[in-house]
Amino acid sequence: MDVVSWVVSLGLGEYAQAFRENDIDAAMLPRLTGEDLVALGVKSVGHRRKLFDAIAALAEKTGAAPPAASLAKPTAPELPTEQAVVRRVERRQLTVMFVDLAGSTKLSQQLDPEDMREVILAYQQAVSREIARYEGSVAKLMGDGVLAYFGWPRAHEDDAERAVLAGLAAASATAGLRAPSGKPLAARVGIATGLVVVGDLIGEGAAQEEAVVGDTPNLAARLQALAQPGCVVVSESTRRLLGGVFEVEKLSSIELKGISGPVSPFLVLQERAVETRYDARVSSAPQILVGRDLELRLALERWEQAKRGEGQLVLLSGEAGIGKSKITRALIDVVSRGGYARLVYQCSPYYSGTPLYPAIQQLRHAIGIAEADGDGEKLRALERARGPECRSLPFLASMLDVPNPQSDALEGLSPQQLRARTLDALLNDVLDAAALQPLLFVVEDIHWIDATTLEFLDQCVDRIQNARVMMMVTTRPTFEHGFGGHPIVTKLALNRLGREQTTSLIEKLAGEKRLPSILVDKIIATTDGVPLFIEELTKSVLEIHDFDRATVFDDQGRLIDLDIPLTLHDSLMARLDRLQPVKEVAQAAACIGREFRYELLRSVTPLSAAALEDALDKLVEAELVFRRGRDSDARYTFKHALVRDAAYHSMLKTVRQDMHSRLADKLISEMNVESELVAHHLMAARRYREAAECFRQAGRAAAARYANPEAVAHFALALEALRAATKTGDTNELELDVRVEMGVPLNASAGYASEKVEANFLRAEELCRSTGRTSNLFFVRRSLWNFYLDRPELQRSRHLAQQLLVDASLGENPEETTLAHRALATSYLYLGAIEDAAREAQAGIDTWATSDKDFDVAKYGEDALSICRTYLGLAQLLAAKVETGLANCVSAVATAERLDHPLNLAFTLMNLGVARRFRNEPAECRQIAERMLFLADERKLAFWSGGARALLGWAIGAETPDEGLNMVREGVNRWRSTGAELHLPHFYSSMADICLRHGRIEEGLEAIANAMEVMDKTDERWAQAEVERIQGCLVAKTDVNRGMELLANACDTAIRQRARWLAVRAATELVNISANSDQGVRPEHRKLLQIGDVTEGFETAVIREAARILRSTTLDSNPSTEQSEEQTDWAATQN
Repeated sequence: MDVVSWVVSLGLGEYAQAFRENDIDAAMLPRLTGEDLVALGVKSVGHRRKLFDAIAALAEKTGAAPPAASLAKPTAPELPTEQAVVRRVERRQLTVMFVDLAGSTKLSQQLDPEDMREVILAYQQAVSREIARYEGSVAKLMGDGVLAYFGWPRAHEDDAERAVLAGLAAASATAGLRAPSGKPLAARVGIATGLVVVGDLIGEGAAQEEAVVGDTPNLAARLQALAQPGCVVVSESTRRLLGGVFEVEKLSSIELKGISGPVSPFLVLQERAVETRYDARVSSAPQILVGRDLELRLALERWEQAKRGEGQLVLLSGEAGIGKSKITRALIDVVSRGGYARLVYQCSPYYSGTPLYPAIQQLRHAIGIAEADGDGEKLRALERARGPECRSLPFLASMLDVPNPQSDALEGLSPQQLRARTLDALLNDVLDAAALQPLLFVVEDIHWIDATTLEFLDQCVDRIQNARVMMMVTTRPTFEHGFGGHPIVTKLALNRLGREQTTSLIEKLAGEKRLPSILVDKIIATTDGVPLFIEELTKSVLEIHDFDRATVFDDQGRLIDLDIPLTLHDSLMARLDRLQPVKEVAQAAACIGREFRYELLRSVTPLSAAALEDALDKLVEAELVFRRGRDSDARYTFKHALVRDAAYHSMLKTVRQDMHSRLADKLISEMNVESELVAHHLMAARRYREAAECFRQAGRAAAARYANPEAVAHFALALEALRAATKTGDTNELELDVRVEMGVPLNASAGYASEKVEANFLRAEELCRSTGRTSNLFFVRRSLWNFYLDRPELQRSRHLAQQLLVDASLGENPEETTLAHRALATSYLYLGAIEDAAREAQAGIDTWATSDKDFDVAKYGEDALSICRTYLGLAQLLAAKVETGLANCVSAVATAERLDHPLNLAFTLMNLGVARRFRNEPAECRQIAERMLFLADERKLAFWSGGARALLGWAIGAETPDEGLNMVREGVNRWRSTGAELHLPHFYSSMADICLRHGRIEEGLEAIANAMEVMDKTDERWAQAEVERIQGCLVAKTDVNRGMELLANACDTAIRQRARWLAVRAATELVNISANSDQGVRPEHRKLLQIGDVTEGFETAVIREAARILRSTTLDSNPSTEQSEEQTDWAATQN
């Protein structure tokens, strides 16, 4: 290794000559002592510390002994050397800077090699010094090229900003160098930010370096080649991270060799002159402040006190991103509405060792001078701002390092005296300003303050008690200086936002866009109430322009993962990198999850118990994790989900995979561990076949609890695992098992007519054939029948039901035979073949009557016996056996209640509700619908939730039409969202019936038109006579004759379908309308009402109304003779 180049790379080039002259080589480095370094001229303790740290890092890489120095690093928790080296390789967002000496080739041709060496060495020292100043890392010195990383081996929250500042400084420093000819040198700088893998050691000796794999270094090099001498060019990703900190100029897009797609580079012009870092980073759009009313109100109260001459200091503390600067800006906005003066100090992480840096920068900003301005221009600006006779002028000019006519006032002052007089001058400026008008003195980020400025602030606190000054000081919790507990100090700690406040902030950020509630919940859970996290994650989500299912959910129906925004990555990694080497423990814990147990972590880390506990203590002290309990029972939680994500994703995939595999093995060895948790780790370990089996077990357990959405999610993950697994006959059989077991929960949660249901069972049917597992074919095809029924493709469903019956008759399985009769009965009913439906339903009941056990409801998702009974009941009701039919529907519900399967119970309640609807009994229908709705929503039965609302809407609509219609519409929308179209004529007729009751003719006819359209499209005819009845009544309100024609058609339809109950209802309306018309009751209409085979339901409202109409029309036509005939007719129907 070339030690001289190594020293230069550390930014310590001033010592390079001493190392060379004293023959310090790579072998000597580990043996250097503090005394040796002093002898070499390294007098600065900080520089000696930096050298020892660097030597220790070299020892760690090479396995050599650590430096023999009293200043060596404290001993870290032990890891095997090989493991330590592997763990240093990480996935990172890295900002890479490439610096090139312009014209170096031509220069090398003109100069003697030794002279060229001196030029190169001076250039490398200058550039490396600026890189080190901004805490970057020199990765490689390549003669005229310097490669540097910002964000490795330690990240900072502002690495992109540091890289650009270093690039500008490196270009400026190079410009200050001269070739032997006297011509100034120039550097070109390219900077890019992106995802890389970093940390692998490649090469040997002087050529050894930590390699970076990814496009980013190549892009930085290409951007450097685009730059003009003395200029800095950055990538689009870097520019996004800079906010408004720099003034930039967009260059033309260009295709670069080795880079896919066009590149949009930006030329950095200069650092933007702003009061605070916050001003530089925020956009010009109005800033949103949510959930800080209390804090802002308190700050304003202190401002009012200050205005009365009671000086105040508000110390506003909170973690990064919590909103300190926003509150300060809001305070400034409020107080600026009245007369006031403002003084703003912005502390900097780059200049915490520079005395009075915030005061100097504030003065520069206030008087409007730039670094490049000449001394004369700076002095004139200062005199214009302060006046040439200002008593503070010589001290302010000294701060700016500007000579002035009053500089003789400084003669004879010792450095200590000059310092004291300068602080007095600054303090007098504060008090003089406050004497003219109230002064708001803002100090931002005091945790980065230099010692001299802090001393000045202490003096201010002592002197402003009776002045019109309010100091607003922002800090992070690490700053412990409390200003001596002074009585004018108010400490205000900012907490994280609550759920309601977070939701409000997300909504305001989204503006007119409405994010799906499930996505809002995900953002809330991920950001933990930190406003900066909320804003950046929401903004990254808003970059997706259309929030449909395709952008919110993946192919498996799961919510998309929310990637860490580019703007937060460096900040999150900085929190972790501050805790080297215990960061590796955080990474291991991150593989377990946001919450982790001590014992589980202990089982997968090579650390000793003592070392692990020490590492966890450090994580707790740093507030990266919270702890509950102690010792082996301790449980830990990452404070921020995003910090956990950053730790996890910084690990190499192969390392994560190995960790997950060990975690899975440990969990498998434990008792009573949830299969889902084991499956998660197996999946991440790429042990896909085992993961599929565990997810299947989790799905079965959820299905047994009727947790249908959860069961479907587990089964879907099992299928995903199988898709990734190596394909074998065994995996196909397992896939078939998963698809069959997923069937019932999928029907329940997605709805029978969901396209997911069809896709699942078509694939299952294919697997039945390919694996030879024909025993599953009946179940699969019966599920497909259900899908086609509810779409509805009724003729197709009837043919499939007939085939099911044929297939079932070939075996000796009464369950399958009963299910086949049930399927055929249902298809017949909805096609309007009422008698055929009743026959098949009764056949199903008779088939199962020979069994002495309950139906396997869990397997099929229904009890075929109770479903046959409920459809028999509906068919009987439509055929005017209304009491027998109702009794069968009630009996079916009772059976379903005993079996206690939610899906089966919802089914029977639906048909009982339909029976009450067709009996025209709103109150009874409402009771059933409300019960069904509670069940469907509680169990997340989407299909039945829609049906319950449609029934409930009809019942409610009898008294409150608007509420009822809205409820039916909501029910129809929910029903159709599952893919179902069955029952729509019935639902639309319910809407029309509500409209008829309340005289809303046009609205009712619109609903009827919808019903007719669906019937023509699907051939669903069971409710056709009811639709035509309501249509006739509506039309008759404006056209009696046409209305009666339609009612007569309804009667004909009902008679043709053997739906005698519907014929009674239609005939009742027809006779009633004709009786009230100018034409009177026609004999043929009255004859339709006299249906002799109605034997039940004489106490129902329908029959009572029919009897009343028949009686009144008989009296009107012949009081003496017709009455006895009418009585005879109805008496006959009762025998």
